[in-house]
Amino acid sequence: MAQIEWGACLQEARTQMGIGAFYDESREPEVRRRSARVRAAISTDPVRAAASVVLLEGPEHVAELADMIANRADQVRSDARHSDGPGGVLEALMEGRTPEVPAQYRLIQAIDAFIDAARTHLNGDSPASRGGASRTGTIAPQRST
Repeated sequence: MAQIEWGACLQEARTQMGIGAFYDESREPEVRRRSARVRAAISTDPVRAAASVVLLEGPEHVAELADMIANRADQVRSDARHSDGPGGVLEALMEGRTPEVPAQYRLIQAIDAFIDAARTHLNGDSPASRGGASRTGTIAPQRST
């Protein structure tokens, strides 16, 4: 996640271009384009490899979430390939459009869901062992085995 943060990609782009700590508005369009290329170049291979292990060894519901993480990581790269850099949400709001949820945030949501499911599985902390209540306070359906 640290590698795909726009701030990190912008900093890497500025470093590649030899731009120091001072903001240079005239070069900002090129910095934005280069930051998108930096983001698009980040490999998702480590994520795919980790997801493959979970797909082979994990329970089905956790494996599905691991696969979702890998797919959403690929979506982040794909979006970066087709963008001019950060600001899609901001630009949409400034233009009066409803912004699309950025791929980065969908990835974060998938990671959070995976962590919750994996932790629950590994700790044996099922809804049944908590009295059937989920985080939302509703009774979770019980799975038959």
